[in-house]
Amino acid sequence: MRTLAILPKRVHAQSARAPWLTSFMLQLAVFDSLVSLNPAAAEDSGLSRQLLWGMLGVVALGYLLLGRLADRELRYSFGGWPVALLLLYTSASLCWSVSPLATLKRDILLIFLVAVCALSAGAPVDDWRRERFSTLLAPPILWLIGLSLVLTLVAPHRALSEVGWAGITAGKNTSGQLMALTVLLVWYGVFHEALRGRPWWRVVALLAALGLLFATMSSTALLAVILSIAITELVTIRLAMRRLASWQIAVASGVLIVAVLLYFAFLLELLPTASTLYSHLLGAMGKSETFTGRTAIWNLVLGESRYHNTWIGGGYGGFWVGRTGVSSYAIVGNNLYPGQAHNGYIDVYNDLGILGLALLAIFLTVALYRAARLVALGHPEGKMHLCIPLMCVFLNLGESTFFRSTSFMNIVFLASVIRSAAVLRHTVITRTTQPAESTA
Repeated sequence: MRTLAILPKRVHAQSARAPWLTSFMLQLAVFDSLVSLNPAAAEDSGLSRQLLWGMLGVVALGYLLLGRLADRELRYSFGGWPVALLLLYTSASLCWSVSPLATLKRDILLIFLVAVCALSAGAPVDDWRRERFSTLLAPPILWLIGLSLVLTLVAPHRALSEVGWAGITAGKNTSGQLMALTVLLVWYGVFHEALRGRPWWRVVALLAALGLLFATMSSTALLAVILSIAITELVTIRLAMRRLASWQIAVASGVLIVAVLLYFAFLLELLPTASTLYSHLLGAMGKSETFTGRTAIWNLVLGESRYHNTWIGGGYGGFWVGRTGVSSYAIVGNNLYPGQAHNGYIDVYNDLGILGLALLAIFLTVALYRAARLVALGHPEGKMHLCIPLMCVFLNLGESTFFRSTSFMNIVFLASVIRSAAVLRHTVITRTTQPAESTA
């Protein structure tokens, strides 16, 4: 007996009635999450941003509801039970939140975000074998990079600062996240496919994306994208080895020999220690061993916070509500209110407690498992969906994006989870039985 897993060429696709609308909503959400004409504004506090997300959410929910009423066979993917469990827990946290109004607002935004991602990334399409996810993300990213370069030429004092290149985004860290995802699109996604057969252009595009990423001076984003790509390539090396030519195997063998020699040189103390290299690396990127003051924020949130329960937290989005809220004491540096712990795991713990961290672990495990299944099926989006959760794992060591309502990488992360669930949902499993040969 042999089991074959294949992706169908075509499925029933009523959502093709208005594909431009479903795509545009996610693209608008991505664009709005990064563009910032006023860097001092909080990510969800602006009236225009709240109105925009209110419109997106109502339209997305209405479209999903009307589509379901019009055709009961029309099925959108919402990411499955992990997303449902997340929405249930964040909604329940309203009961014990230290800032109920803030929790209610953030929870509604999260529901709207899931609806937008389901409509755009989880909708039935004509061809499930085609790479579609990075195609959705490419237009707003290209617009943001283009506008950032124009702003750098027109108003360099706004786009550039001593700490790095921010472009049209709110700061160098968000600009770093933008360029890190651009590197992924060049390495795995739509830009890679568009430049297939043009190796020199692919190299130029990759160097340009890396150059702009270095310009942001966001070491967190840089290390996150490098480590995530490295791990993705390592775990999928068996698939890559099947396509290697003889000269490529020779090059890989040479790299392996050099790595072994460097390893023994390190054991013989002929190379600098890891701590020395780490200090030099952070120094070269403008960082200190305190992660540019981040440890002070971590100590404030973990050591002095009086507003969260260890197991269930203080309510989803209920802590960072402004200078006059429960986080008013969290001031660092020159009267700076950070607005986040600059560590996604600490913020999840602070808002949702140990149970929230357990939910995050489940969420990441399911996301990686689904992505690994896509890779095994040979889907062109597989490596992209495997790399995005890995990048978020490392990114949240110095930034806070996990479950952070309408932040850029949270949108990309949830859209990736929903898209991979949608593709797997339409995977056809066929079983063929080979009859045993009869013997005399």
